[in-house]
Amino acid sequence: MKNKSPSLFIFIALACEAKPLIQKYALKKLPQPHPFELYSNGEKVVIITGVGKVAMAGAVAYSLAVFQNPQNPVLMNLGIAGHQNKPLGSMYLADKIIDVENRKKKFYPQFVGEFSVPSTNLKTLSKPQTEYNVDGLYDMEGVAFFEMAIKFSSSELIHCLKVISDNQHQPADTINAKRVSVWINQQLANIDIIVEQ
Repeated sequence: MKNKSPSLFIFIALACEAKPLIQKYALKKLPQPHPFELYSNGEKVVIITGVGKVAMAGAVAYSLAVFQNPQNPVLMNLGIAGHQNKPLGSMYLADKIIDVENRKKKFYPQFVGEFSVPSTNLKTLSKPQTEYNVDGLYDMEGVAFFEMAIKFSSSELIHCLKVISDNQHQPADTINAKRVSVWINQQLANIDIIVEQ
């Protein structure tokens, strides 16, 4: 049997990224077996997708099929990203999303009004970025999220929100789960503001 349809879906690759939101919104894990971890309070759903483009695309399609025809839901991809020089723990909205392996795939989220955090471009790769010689954010899910999400909602309701986890001074091999949870937790007020907008 299908569940009542929430208005907000947040897709997150890692459990450590999701933990602060699960606690803040008092989300409960859906009991029936699912290929992805789904947490909900009826209005909001957090989905732990796993890492990479295939996992993210599958999670978006699956999760929106589990619930009854949501009408223009807000769809967000929240997670960590690398950047050449942005400070760790700072947060950015993606204003352009590019598939590095297929440059023809480019998406432009629509911003309605002013947001409380700055924006920059996001480049999605199949493996972690180890060189920080180009400006912009780097992740492993953003383009797949947006490409699938646009099939289920309107583009101004679809956003990638990224917290900086690594840069040229502190590379990706210094990331740990505890620090990631702390960074996400520190951004909860900004996340709430963006969700409301």
